[in-house]
Amino acid sequence: MSNADAAPLKEHPLSEQKLAGLEKMSRIMGVALLIGLGMMVSACLSGSFEWGFYCVLTGWIGIALGLTGGGGWAAHLLGQVPPQHRVSKGQGIFLSLFTFWIPALAAAVFGMGLVGALPDGLQPDGYEQHKMRVMFESFAMYFTAAGTTWCVVGRAVKQYIAELSSATPAKGC
Repeated sequence: MSNADAAPLKEHPLSEQKLAGLEKMSRIMGVALLIGLGMMVSACLSGSFEWGFYCVLTGWIGIALGLTGGGGWAAHLLGQVPPQHRVSKGQGIFLSLFTFWIPALAAAVFGMGLVGALPDGLQPDGYEQHKMRVMFESFAMYFTAAGTTWCVVGRAVKQYIAELSSATPAKGC
């Protein structure tokens, strides 16, 4: 169904612009998931099993964070959180820090420290010449978590729009 054929979405608290913005953001942030997966592959091809294993492990942890947190974030963005489960702005910041930002940044900092501490034979190939690549690879957890979260949000937005469109009575007949 094209946008021209879509029924107007006026009987819900979110505007069509807000929903379109959420869909666009989910597509843009879906690229972050691809970047994170690319970092995982790059780390595996770096010539160091240990470094590749660490990046793949943190990448999968990021995907798990995104899958577990994406539904709640989508419900929050779509205004579907029941009143008894709503949190204040301060509580939301606290939850965001301790369930997403601190683990992702800690994994990156630990990864940068880990790769520097590995003996010469275990470091990625060309580590001294490509420190920037290794730094980006250490952020695999952040990119996979953010990308997966927004992919879940995008799916929830599409489902929300489909439910609204099917609930809107057809005009004319």
